[in-house]
Amino acid sequence: MVCELRFREDLLPFREWFVAVLLSHCVESVWDLGKVRPRIDTHMWTADRKEIDLAVACRGKRICIELKEADFEKAVRQAIGYLESGACDLAYIAIDYHVHNVLDLARTRPELMKKVFEHGIGIVAARDGVVVFRAFTRKDASRKYANLLELVKNMDGD
Repeated sequence: MVCELRFREDLLPFREWFVAVLLSHCVESVWDLGKVRPRIDTHMWTADRKEIDLAVACRGKRICIELKEADFEKAVRQAIGYLESGACDLAYIAIDYHVHNVLDLARTRPELMKKVFEHGIGIVAARDGVVVFRAFTRKDASRKYANLLELVKNMDGD
């Protein structure tokens, strides 16, 4: 693991959510845990000069994770850029929010969340250490999230 800590947000992967991401994408079963050796890099540069905060290579795919303290909209733009440039197969946004803050975003910013779901971007509420939405490849149907987005959008703010 190549790990360079330059910003406060670089500490976010040292939480239980990162283990959950690795388990859900890098191993097929618990029996694979000792066999899989993911390569984890921080602050990588793509060919088109975009910096990826955290990249995990395992099982022939690359998972890019954008770490942010607060700017969710910028994180979405960056994650979409990683996917569209081919720099990664899956993308996550790990934001230093609580789960309820992420759900509030889904309720109040449906147009932004629609972009997230269309691109299959996973979202981590890093403050609570929870993977709120698991990343998926674009060829997987994102329709299953459309109903969820409608449900969250219609929730009361109580």
